[in-house]
Amino acid sequence: MTFKKLEHITDLRYSTEGKTLDELFENITEALSDAIYESQLDKFDERHAINLNAKTLDMLIHDYIEELIYIANYEYKLFANSTLHIFFDKENEQYFLKGFIGIKNSNKKDYSTEVKACSFSIKLKEKPTYEAEFILDI
Repeated sequence: MTFKKLEHITDLRYSTEGKTLDELFENITEALSDAIYESQLDKFDERHAINLNAKTLDMLIHDYIEELIYIANYEYKLFANSTLHIFFDKENEQYFLKGFIGIKNSNKKDYSTEVKACSFSIKLKEKPTYEAEFILDI
């Protein structure tokens, strides 16, 4: 497991890590799946394309988590098995996330926790591995 559930008084707090940015974001997907469904999706029905960009890496993390929460809460999809690529475009001075996540139709009864949003308090550490800590509002 490449994420840890940490103590928090009222919300959910997770720590994830990865050797690369791609791996870090893939592990964030698994942490969100754990938070919402308390399990990992073994099979999925289709692949969902994800394309995001942000000026900073912590904002890209935030926006990605918000996208996953939207998919769960408004499209009623379970998600897992992400294949993501994160890169920095020097010309545009922005980070980009491109890739796919595996999704499966569901309904709210499959959820163990309703996650409402991602807090803006994202802690990011870069090198030698990438680590991100974030709080999910429930």
